[in-house]
Amino acid sequence: VKGARSTEIQILGFMILFGLFGVSLFALGYSGFVYLAIILAISLWWFISALRTLKKLPTKDWGRKVFLNSLTIILLASLALAIGPIAP
Repeated sequence: VKGARSTEIQILGFMILFGLFGVSLFALGYSGFVYLAIILAISLWWFISALRTLKKLPTKDWGRKVFLNSLTIILLASLALAIGPIAP
C-alpha cells in the first residue's frame, strides 16, 4: 500500500486516460463532432473539478466526490454515444 497521495495521482492519471480514449473514438471515426464536444467538455470539467478540490477536501471526502462525479461522467458519455449518430 503506497498511500493516499499515490492513489490520488493514479486517479488523476486515469481521468486523463478516460479523456484520451474518449477522444480516440472520434479520431478513429466511430463518433462525430457532437460526441467529441461533449466528451471534451465533461472530461475537462471532471479533471478540473478534481484538481480544484484536491487540497480543499479531506482525502475521504475528495474520493467520494470524484467517485460520484465519475458516475455522472459515465452517464453523460453514454448519452453522448447514443445521440451522436442522430445529432447533426
